[in-house]
Amino acid sequence: MFFSVVTISVGALLGWFTWDLLQMPRRRSAIFVHLVFHQEAYGDEIRRSSGGVLGRGSVYVHLGKMEDEGLLESRVTPSQRRLYRLTAAGRRDAVKAIQRL
Repeated sequence: MFFSVVTISVGALLGWFTWDLLQMPRRRSAIFVHLVFHQEAYGDEIRRSSGGVLGRGSVYVHLGKMEDEGLLESRVTPSQRRLYRLTAAGRRDAVKAIQRL
């Protein structure tokens, strides 16, 4: 598994923050960052916000793995699209990653 330091700039209501997510796979950290700030999102939204880290095929593979691990949950919307959000365990993992900064 590829580990690296990932610097992701994320807009928040009160300004811009830079997060160095240490020792986390780049793709997983991109998903965590997006869902921490957006609560719920479609896979394509997460892919577009990843800055090229996640491709069209890989985003759903990683979302599925994280859902299997209990870090994410999803629901199908009336438009038949799958909407993802962090579970309590996923929020704990995201907080742990942020606290390591």
